[in-house]
Amino acid sequence: MYAVMNRGEVDHFLELVHPDYEFYRGVRVPSIPSVVRGREGLRAWISQWYEEPWEEQLQMDVDHLEQLEDGRVLALLTLRATGRESGVQVDTEYGHISTFRDDLCIRVDGFPSWRRTREAGVADRPD
Repeated sequence: MYAVMNRGEVDHFLELVHPDYEFYRGVRVPSIPSVVRGREGLRAWISQWYEEPWEEQLQMDVDHLEQLEDGRVLALLTLRATGRESGVQVDTEYGHISTFRDDLCIRVDGFPSWRRTREAGVADRPD
């Protein structure tokens, strides 16, 4: 999914998410909702967050993938981009824990650091 998104294949990416998809972004960005719902909501969010503010589309480099005991997938990412107007380079840690249903991604929880992502993956493990 990350490779598809990094190539800018938005329509293909949206085919990989469940119609009831929810993304909890986990970081505070005033102009972006804290929860993105559904394929069309995701399409609008991708345009606003991945394409508009950057010289080139934001890239998500996957540094680590791990399937958790409950079947969810933990991803440690590095976000890379250059601001369109400011020229400021972004190179920062970010993380996802993704849930799948019917072979489609139905939920992604975002975390502002690798540490927080790992902690959430451990804390959410079933007893």
